[in-house]
Amino acid sequence: MRNHKVDKPGLDMGVVDLGGLGHLVVKFAKAFSLKVTTIGTTPSKRGDAINVLGADGFLLSHDDEQMKAAIGTFDAIIDMLAVVHPIAPVLDLLRSQGKLLLLEAPSQSLELPPIPLLSGQ
Repeated sequence: MRNHKVDKPGLDMGVVDLGGLGHLVVKFAKAFSLKVTTIGTTPSKRGDAINVLGADGFLLSHDDEQMKAAIGTFDAIIDMLAVVHPIAPVLDLLRSQGKLLLLEAPSQSLELPPIPLLSGQ
């Protein structure tokens, strides 16, 4: 997080996948005084994210209304999902010049659309 300059207090951080490494990312982000929202597919992880780890919010990735409401709200997103998943909706959540950090990646290629990268720099 420090290497990519996403450790400044007040930044909005999204965390995709609340697995073992995701728990640590949330803890570190909160220690840096970031606003943290976990992004996941399992509604049951909402309680752990907010009540146990101290995340500020939870975004259900397959809820279109929640995803639309969050477009352009994150300064950075750390994605640790090790299975093939759509990356375009995650990119849409970033502000202009936001940073997407991939800590894990599937063995197959991710489909990475160029337009969100160009428009968001």
